[in-house]
Amino acid sequence: MSYTLTTAVTELRYLLNETSAVFWSDSELQNWVKDAVIDLSTKLLCVVGQGTITLVDTQYEYTTSDESWIATCLKPKGVFYTDSSGSLFGMQKIKIQEIGHDNRSDPRPVYYHFDSELRKFFIFPIPDSTIDTTVINVVYSYSTDDITLIKDEYQQLVLLYATYKARLKERLYQEALFNYQLYMQSINFERQDKYDLGLEPKSDFQVP
Repeated sequence: MSYTLTTAVTELRYLLNETSAVFWSDSELQNWVKDAVIDLSTKLLCVVGQGTITLVDTQYEYTTSDESWIATCLKPKGVFYTDSSGSLFGMQKIKIQEIGHDNRSDPRPVYYHFDSELRKFFIFPIPDSTIDTTVINVVYSYSTDDITLIKDEYQQLVLLYATYKARLKERLYQEALFNYQLYMQSINFERQDKYDLGLEPKSDFQVP
């Protein structure tokens, strides 16, 4: 079932055995659903968007001043671009301390680093006039409070988190803890099953 904010609150009330507002107001249940969506989308990285960065001659740092979507980016999932000849290139993620430790003379962008605290992309080699205006495509995870952006299979986790908050208000701390632990166990399972998988080495795809 796909939930909206309204139907999620209705289902939450059913789980709490309070079909109309008595102990829990609609506004606080709505806020808990939104809090849950923010927490889920941040921890599970399950809401994905796509943005672009237009390269500028000699500029290697790109922030929200350059592209507004960077403000919402939690983690890039893939970075690629098409060069002037129409060839598609995927860029490699590196650590900031690895920048500049190769002898490449080719000005094409090869590496990127994203700082989630600064909300800043670093592109290397430093672009020059030969690739000025090249558009970098970024597939990235971002956080949201909109439950309609959460896939159906994850929406029940939103209700678990919201139930945890509701039980805290009741001072039913054991029940609250149970709901939170179940929520976190489900989050960890989904991450290990779908999102924390390592990349296969290229050698796995080579014909013997």
